[in-house]
Amino acid sequence: LLAALLGGDRPLAASAEQGGALAGAADEMSQPKMPRGPALVKQSSNGGASGLFFKDLSEEVHCAVLGCLRGFEAGALLATAAPFTARLLQPSGPLWRHFLRQEFGNASDDCEAACSAYRALRSWELCKTVTWKRVPCRHALGDREGSPGLFCCNGYLFVFGGWGHGPEQDLHVGSLENSPLSLSPVGISGMAPPHTYESKITVLQDDGQHSGDHSGNASVRVA
Repeated sequence: LLAALLGGDRPLAASAEQGGALAGAADEMSQPKMPRGPALVKQSSNGGASGLFFKDLSEEVHCAVLGCLRGFEAGALLATAAPFTARLLQPSGPLWRHFLRQEFGNASDDCEAACSAYRALRSWELCKTVTWKRVPCRHALGDREGSPGLFCCNGYLFVFGGWGHGPEQDLHVGSLENSPLSLSPVGISGMAPPHTYESKITVLQDDGQHSGDHSGNASVRVA
């Protein structure tokens, strides 16, 4: 309902009579009973009553309604919100200072800085919700004192290097769709990275950006 109202295409009440009927239905369904209030109406060009659209309300009211949400909830409405609502949720809009203060107790005088700070703090907040679970796995890595480097690409997990009885320069791969996860060694060529006791690997591009050819071969840049 809120998304529809913010889209600006739904009247708050079609008429005074329909508004009264809606209030009556709410009275019968809710406990305790809510008092009846006047329907929100405006005069149409022919003198009759018509619905009051959410977009007809002031910017102050729009901000007050959006301010009842959390920042990430309001941000999710950008894809469907009407232009007058989307403008308030742009990085330079006034609401991000409110969301930052409301959810994290931080304050910023600059709207865009507040938006950036909110995104960073929200990311840290999501990190706290990560759940770690033990996944059954079959592999031939053996016991490695130094941890190998891991990265994901196109639905596969790659494991490289580490330190067993010495530096390891092998590469193992397994599909993340399989359970248990099964890692198999694959051949590699070219100059190997320098020996390291513990390997750390970072993918330099997001999923969907990996290049490939018609033969099914794909490449991914990692550091």
